[in-house]
Amino acid sequence: MQTEQSNALEVPEPRLGRRRRFSLAEKQGILVEAEAPGATVSSVGRRYGLSVSLLFRWKRQIDQESAAAKAGTSAVGKLRTRMSQLELQIKSLAAENELLREALERGRREGRVPTIPARKTDLPEQTRPDGRA
Repeated sequence: MQTEQSNALEVPEPRLGRRRRFSLAEKQGILVEAEAPGATVSSVGRRYGLSVSLLFRWKRQIDQESAAAKAGTSAVGKLRTRMSQLELQIKSLAAENELLREALERGRREGRVPTIPARKTDLPEQTRPDGRA
C-alpha cells in the first residue's frame, strides 16, 4: 500500500468552488496508474477525487488525439497539408507569371503590344466630362 502512495502524482485535493486543471502529462500519468495490473479505474479515481466517467473521457480524448495524429488529421497536420498545397500553388503561379512576363516582353519588342505604365502614378490624369479630376 505504501508503494502505491509514493508513486502517486501530486494532485491538488478538490475544493468547493474551485475547478482543478490537469495538464496532459498529469492526465496520462493518472490513466497509466488506472491501467496498471491490479488497479481499478474507480480506486484511482477515488484516490485523486475524480469521477470514473472523467477518467474514461480523458482516455477517449487522448486515444482520439493520438489516432488523429497518426492519420495526419490533427489540426496541425491539416494545416501543414494545406500549407504544402498553397506552396505548390504559389510556385505554379510564379512560373506562370514568369512565362507571361516573357511573352509580354517579346510582344513589346516586336511592336505588337503597347507599353503600359506599371504604376498608377505613371498614368496620365484623366478628367471627367464635367471637367473635374
